[in-house]
Amino acid sequence: MQDTALNQALGQLRPTLLKIARLQLRNDTWAEDVVSETLIAALEGAQDFAGTSQLKTWVIGILKHKIIDQFRRTSREVSVEAAVEADPALIRPVEIPTLVGDAGRLRSLGWLPKRHVRDALRDVLREHGTI
Repeated sequence: MQDTALNQALGQLRPTLLKIARLQLRNDTWAEDVVSETLIAALEGAQDFAGTSQLKTWVIGILKHKIIDQFRRTSREVSVEAAVEADPALIRPVEIPTLVGDAGRLRSLGWLPKRHVRDALRDVLREHGTI
């Protein structure tokens, strides 16, 4: 397939690819990224297209692999909101002692995950020579 014909065919497939990606990923930004990666991969691998299937089938196959790659990338990321939603005990109000010299810094720690508050309190106490 000639380059201009391939570019035109891929351009016509873009809305379909975007619709599939949006349905699978449920995130417009990720869908746009995945479709862009798919189109680049199709252009770079055009010489590998044997023509035994339709171009649309081949490109959708590439898209499926790019969607899986996106899921793998994002499965390693955890948003704070999702973590708190899964375990609300991660964040709770904390009583902060005002006896420590750096009370303003400690007051700002009122709604942090427990382990961060503990670590920050330990750091402040070390700075003041208490521990």
